[in-house]
Amino acid sequence: MAKKPTSAPVRRRVAAKQDEEKLEQHDAAIRDFLSSVKDDNPTDLVSEMPEKTTGKKRRKDKPQKPKKKHRVRRIVLWSLGGLFVVAAGLVAWLYIQGNDLVSRVTGGSLSEALFADPDIPLETDPKTGRTNILIFGTEGYSMDDPKHAGGHLTDTMMVASLDQDSGDIRTVSIPRDLKPRTRTCTATGKLNEVYYCTYYKNKGTAESRTEYERLAARALAEQMEEILGIGIQYFVHVNWQALVQIVDALGGIDVAFVYKGTSWSGEEVAIETLDKRGLADYCRLKTLVCGIKFDNGKAYHLDGETALAVARARNAPHEIGGYYYANGYGSNDNFGREQFQQKMIQAIIAKAKKTNFVTDFMATMNIKDAVGDNLRMDFKAKELKSLFKLVGRIDMGGMKSISIQENDEGTLLLTSGLLPVPGVNSMECGGSEPGCLSYVFPKAGVGNYTAIHTYIARKLSSDPVMSENARIIAMNATSVSGVAASEGNRLKAKGFNVTQNINAPSALGEVEGVKIYQKNKSMAGTAQALKQFYNVKISTAVPESLTNLSADFIVVFGNGYATTADN
Repeated sequence: MAKKPTSAPVRRRVAAKQDEEKLEQHDAAIRDFLSSVKDDNPTDLVSEMPEKTTGKKRRKDKPQKPKKKHRVRRIVLWSLGGLFVVAAGLVAWLYIQGNDLVSRVTGGSLSEALFADPDIPLETDPKTGRTNILIFGTEGYSMDDPKHAGGHLTDTMMVASLDQDSGDIRTVSIPRDLKPRTRTCTATGKLNEVYYCTYYKNKGTAESRTEYERLAARALAEQMEEILGIGIQYFVHVNWQALVQIVDALGGIDVAFVYKGTSWSGEEVAIETLDKRGLADYCRLKTLVCGIKFDNGKAYHLDGETALAVARARNAPHEIGGYYYANGYGSNDNFGREQFQQKMIQAIIAKAKKTNFVTDFMATMNIKDAVGDNLRMDFKAKELKSLFKLVGRIDMGGMKSISIQENDEGTLLLTSGLLPVPGVNSMECGGSEPGCLSYVFPKAGVGNYTAIHTYIARKLSSDPVMSENARIIAMNATSVSGVAASEGNRLKAKGFNVTQNINAPSALGEVEGVKIYQKNKSMAGTAQALKQFYNVKISTAVPESLTNLSADFIVVFGNGYATTADN
């Protein structure tokens, strides 16, 4: 007999009971597994187990949690993927920007700079063992379009000489109005025309702009080598706009103005003036319409335009019209301006060292724009790491400025005056008559740089006795004649600059052995050398009877020295 078909409600109850039994078996299996692995905290798995419930409710709830987890996972993955794309794009953009910067500035590539050895030594001058860099600035606001005829004239010319081992840096500026021995392309014939003349001579024939800029810069470097008697290994070329933008990107620079011969105790870079009241001059700038005026003994925060105004200011004292918008300038104008320009560079480097370019992204981009458009140099890309490492070690407070206007003894090396200008007209030179222009030239005559070579070699020497060239007086305080002269000759043979051999004044009294008095406290290298040479201490307390002597050191030979000295 055939069975009656089971009703639908009954089938549903049977299916529900079977599902419940399967679920119970499933839960038991999971509990057995957890027990076997001895998980002390299995809640992370248990929490995902579906609770016992009716089949109807379980069918409704069971698919929801897995769907939610998968959806969250997809959102996280898409978010991470998006961030990765953005990060990769940013890195690519930075690389392109950096590669463009390195390419424009050096002609190399960013990869060469990034993977270079930071300890690759820079090239050096075999004469001095130092790296000499020509730094020059042109008047234009653009490398390509200077906006006026004199835009490629080099208003600023200096050489920075670096010792790679010690980080010592010394700078020397060369006047723009110096008359070179070799004629330029114009009748004026001044040093600031050399780059201009070579630039336009090669502009139509050289393979690229990089090439004719390099040829022009090297022509100027060769003139510097002839004038200073040293080799130039590298050049750095900037224009006005670079100075303005870099200073502004750094948030300004801090300087102080002091009267010549006075000191400044603050952290600001001190700029010496020749007028007791301070510095004032016309602006002659792109945007400023007023003059600049700074008082001595005060610190100032300069923006880019004002820093440029100071860099181009005249530094003539009031007596010859150098104050309050004066229109008469003295012979010191070129040399004063050079000091200002060196101080601007010193202040910029000091501020850059305090700026965190890692966190200040906008400053970095602004510097990049200023440098990329307004700077050229012939450092190789692979040398940039070495250059930055070297600059980081430089003590800007210890930077020494060398003036070639006169030597340490006060003897003029350069002078200024009117010289005839061939081809302008046939009139004789004479005061303000046409046919003459004002030039700077060696005291020994146009093109005679012998005295300058000797002086620069001494100032760049690694031997402090030579570079400081301290004035030393040898003084005889014994009863034996000739002691000062003989000791003076011995000191000279060791490279010391002995200016006088004299007898001690009676007011000095009795002296035993050797006494060394130091009047100039800045001559630390010479002091150490004298201390070692005579094996005695050095005193900075100078006896009253010796204070009127013009010297940096006074070496007094007293009783008993003639018989005990055997150095």
